[in-house]
Amino acid sequence: MSFSPLPARRPGAFLAVLALLAMPVLAAGPPPPEGAAPTLDRIYQADQEDGRPYSTPQERTATDQRARRRIEQVAAIVSADGLRTAEDYYRAAIVFQHGDQPQDFLTAHLLATIAGFHGHAGGRWLSAASFDMFLLSLDRPQVLGTIYGKANFSRYDRRVSDHLREEFCVPPVGVQEANEAAIEGGHRGPIQRRAARCETP
Repeated sequence: MSFSPLPARRPGAFLAVLALLAMPVLAAGPPPPEGAAPTLDRIYQADQEDGRPYSTPQERTATDQRARRRIEQVAAIVSADGLRTAEDYYRAAIVFQHGDQPQDFLTAHLLATIAGFHGHAGGRWLSAASFDMFLLSLDRPQVLGTIYGKANFSRYDRRVSDHLREEFCVPPVGVQEANEAAIEGGHRGPIQRRAARCETP
């Protein structure tokens, strides 16, 4: 699927607040010298191909270092105003989502929200998932139910309506609970992470 350049649009107050919070990453700066950094596509591809082994302390350290290096590379692209399409914002958000700090998840949320604002269904879902990760990283319960696993799903404030979840391409609580039960039961296949009407970006 191809994506055309985004039209100039003014985000709402919510995005403005998030932009201030994510300022250390999103502040404008001089563009890197031509050819000095990998392209966003290459960074995203490396992120997707990383198996993220965590079996030993050495593997954990190496995995985290690779993720941090990719985040720094994408941060340079973002700071140089190098994102042009909804897919660009989505891919940049994915890289930040694979970080390990609250600031990483907050930046992922901002970027994914912009992607979703411009019609990217995956961006809408990632906006929710990154917000849940941000809350969990602050030891607060998630509110949209996108993060599975007993330690995470047990910290879930379910007061948000299923209608609102669907606006973020998140499936209803009943589907989420079935997903969690399957995972806890040893299921290793795909689960329904998105609302049915958002399965195709």
